[in-house]
Amino acid sequence: MELREQVTVQILLSLCRLLMVIVMVTTVSFSMHSTSPQFDNQTSHYTPINLFSPSGIYKILPIATYANIFHHSIPGLSMPVGDKTKLSLIFRAVFIVMAVGYGLIGMTVAAYFGENIQGSSNLNWHDYRAGTGTCTENCDDDNDNDKVWDGRSWWVNVIVWFVVLFPALDVASAFPLNGITLGNCLMGKYYGEDIRKHEGDRRKVTVFRILAAVPPIIGATAVRQLDTITEYTGLTGYIICFVFPGLLHINSEKECKRRGVEERTIYGGFLTRTKGMPIAVAVFGGFLLVYTLANLFGE
Repeated sequence: MELREQVTVQILLSLCRLLMVIVMVTTVSFSMHSTSPQFDNQTSHYTPINLFSPSGIYKILPIATYANIFHHSIPGLSMPVGDKTKLSLIFRAVFIVMAVGYGLIGMTVAAYFGENIQGSSNLNWHDYRAGTGTCTENCDDDNDNDKVWDGRSWWVNVIVWFVVLFPALDVASAFPLNGITLGNCLMGKYYGEDIRKHEGDRRKVTVFRILAAVPPIIGATAVRQLDTITEYTGLTGYIICFVFPGLLHINSEKECKRRGVEERTIYGGFLTRTKGMPIAVAVFGGFLLVYTLANLFGE
């Protein structure tokens, strides 16, 4: 389906994502101040853990960078927007909502679960019971972590199923968006200036989108640990966010000078107008790539 055909579905999923953040943050915040354990095998207070550890920077950097990659999709994602003058406001709002959502989930979940956190944090909700149910094993043990509970309330099961399963369904829904944008880029690169003659051919468009979509699916069958996947695929984020934009800017300026065209446009900003900044950005991305790889291989 084209992007315009997915508008209703994507809006619904966006609302579900917002609900997901609210549910995760609310349940964890309530659990922190509850007198009884809200999760199986998890005490009802803060887990002693440093919320910031310099030794873990190499793990969070590629994930954080990859989470903020969207610039290559702007042309495609902007197409369904009727009033293009609102695009700047829309993307700013997205950045703010995304930063607040990621921040709230990251801080509350890390503070509560500590080292017990799963590679995909939503999986911790598999053991959520909100103080409902009955103890079936080790009930006389003073250690809450040894007790086994059963018989959660129906509304707790609704929360559990939603938090545990929705991210997987959400990724499945977002996957076509990535397939469309990457497929379009591959098609544009292949046909070059003749792209207009071929982009209306549904068969050709489908072929390039299959080329974009199939390799990740094959890779997912080989490696299923999300934290491992994000650690290494996130490395491409450095290249996409820093190295490529810097090199593209440099080559764009050279091409403009060769054609006698003014390289400064209304789309420029502080980074593009500062001399030497494109090179600095590309070098910075290369440094992050080497730094992260060295630490990953040194584990």
